[in-house]
Amino acid sequence: MTDILTSTASDICNDAASIAGVIDPSEELGTTELTKCVRAANLLLKSWQTQGHLWKLSDVTVTLTPGTESYSVGPGGAGTLSRVRPLRLVHCVRRTNSIDIEVPIISRQEYRDLPNKSNQGSPINVYYDPQLTNGVLYVWYTGDTSNDTIICTFEDPLDLLDNNTDTPDIPDEWIEPFTYNLAVRICGIYNAPVPQAVAAIAVESLNRMMNFDSDIASIKFMPERYK
Repeated sequence: MTDILTSTASDICNDAASIAGVIDPSEELGTTELTKCVRAANLLLKSWQTQGHLWKLSDVTVTLTPGTESYSVGPGGAGTLSRVRPLRLVHCVRRTNSIDIEVPIISRQEYRDLPNKSNQGSPINVYYDPQLTNGVLYVWYTGDTSNDTIICTFEDPLDLLDNNTDTPDIPDEWIEPFTYNLAVRICGIYNAPVPQAVAAIAVESLNRMMNFDSDIASIKFMPERYK
């Protein structure tokens, strides 16, 4: 027995096509149809990566160079920043002598409004611009001789399905919503009506997993001060 569900791109596409009713459960998609369905699966993955997922968060340690305002993040980056281009920066801390202090993430406008961008000192703000092929991480202040480092929690993109034997870049508990939502997309490819039951499962399973795939944390309420 195993607790891992392994499904390839071909498996999922054939299951989705069967669920959509465009092929018989005993059949499999032809080569051309399978290629179209894999493309639809990749488009779905690209859409889903904008929703944010805990399993695609990565912590990256950046050693700051005093006076350096920005750092390239992606295939053209240096050191730890030579990696996949992150979609977003979701959290950042400054680490000095093993002590972590949160560094606020600011907007593009807020960063542009800052004074001298090359001022040295312990960083108090960061801004991330994802751009197209390489993102840019801006740090202010730019660090000093204390060799400050910052630890950035980036949200990374989902890997695409390059081959029919690839497994999707999702945990196995996401296979059901992925398959049923792909079935809805496949109905569009075949210009077929979406079965009502399939649409309902697609929505319900996706909502269930989105609620599950969220950080568990306490909610704090602060009373207002009386004037």
